[in-house]
Amino acid sequence: MTNMWLAFRRGALLAGLPPVLAMLSLSAAAQTPARSAFDILEVGRWSNPPKKVNPLAAHHTYHSAAMNCDVGYSIYLPPNYATASARYPVVYWLPGGGCNEEPDSLSIAQGLLSGIDSAIRKGKLPPLLFVIVNGGRYTRYYDSLDRSIMMETTVIKELIPHIDATYRTVATRDGRAVQGGSMGGMGCLKFAFKYPELFSSAVAFCPAILDADANMERNPTLIPALFNGDKALFTKESPAAMLITNADNIRGRLAIKIVIGSEDGLLKWTEQLHASMVKLKISHEVEIVGGVGHVDAGLPQRPDGRQRPSDVVAVATTAQVQVRGRQRHHADVRARQQLGQRLEIRRR
Repeated sequence: MTNMWLAFRRGALLAGLPPVLAMLSLSAAAQTPARSAFDILEVGRWSNPPKKVNPLAAHHTYHSAAMNCDVGYSIYLPPNYATASARYPVVYWLPGGGCNEEPDSLSIAQGLLSGIDSAIRKGKLPPLLFVIVNGGRYTRYYDSLDRSIMMETTVIKELIPHIDATYRTVATRDGRAVQGGSMGGMGCLKFAFKYPELFSSAVAFCPAILDADANMERNPTLIPALFNGDKALFTKESPAAMLITNADNIRGRLAIKIVIGSEDGLLKWTEQLHASMVKLKISHEVEIVGGVGHVDAGLPQRPDGRQRPSDVVAVATTAQVQVRGRQRHHADVRARQQLGQRLEIRRR
């Protein structure tokens, strides 16, 4: 330490700094903490009560031991939940970048909860719970090396057990689905592929499944913040990598659907993932919506701007059949027929 101070003092004198100012400069530098991933990725708060109350969603928190804080989520409960004794399947919704657990955020299709509620009341969907996760705005649903962001850990090991312990859920993989848009679409595929024993289905809207190089180009602070710039660590936990690692556990067990616009700049990575699933003989469905760009809120609108009720309800469609364990996703057979062919483009 003495040698370091002498060297610093000598350099400061050469630079024309008085010893007192040099000492203050050294002290300030030593006391300035490095910015955490939490700060760099602008997580902000782990609990965000909605500014506008949505009568169909209640905001609650659970304690995260991994991050030593309370984390917020919003939850929709089906009609008659309070008076019934039945257990219900759960759909976990992972918001896109910049969004949190607010039920009226831009990551949730307008009218989604009311559409689900209406469909349940009319018998078009089975009663279910819909949980809106706090994705930490720009975390990509990873755990950071500095542990200031533990997004994967808190969802998989803390939120899901909390929901199962707090509400009457079907607490098995047949009673659990994961879905999301953009960053959340990437997150839902990552979780479903990495933990196929936890989820029966995954639906990704406009998934942001860019590779490490594309992320460095488009989001230059992301990988440095999460992994000190190590692209290999980012790639190792990506949906594409998890798909290959767990192919034998995914094949024939997990219903997979991706919905993306034909004009979405992220389409090529969906095509690459589709090609990988075809090669691995993993059944899935890809729906490309003509004339639509990047919309992470469940593609709520057609190119003419008109919203269709089926688009709103579609978010829960996969869970409808899979979480109850009644039958395979309707796309399973169709996807098998499509094996070896290019993406099926369905205009809706």
